[in-house]
Amino acid sequence: MSLARILLVEDDMNLGFIIQDLLRLEGYKVHLAKDGKEGLLQFNKESYDLCLFDVMLPNKDGFSLASDVRKVNTEVPIVFL
Repeated sequence: MSLARILLVEDDMNLGFIIQDLLRLEGYKVHLAKDGKEGLLQFNKESYDLCLFDVMLPNKDGFSLASDVRKVNTEVPIVFL
């Protein structure tokens, strides 16, 4: 069984690293992006089982990012932080 893949988009790097580490300890594979633009680029490069988005992000806010993600994938769960 492969690890569930999570895209975490959080601009507060300290919080992002903590969340990433905790999720990895639970057995998830996590990619951390620092802003909405980077998050969208990463989403378009790989497939994910879950997206965790901060709402207030530089370059593209979490809601705009989710809207762009929905244009590509209508099924992936999105959770806002």
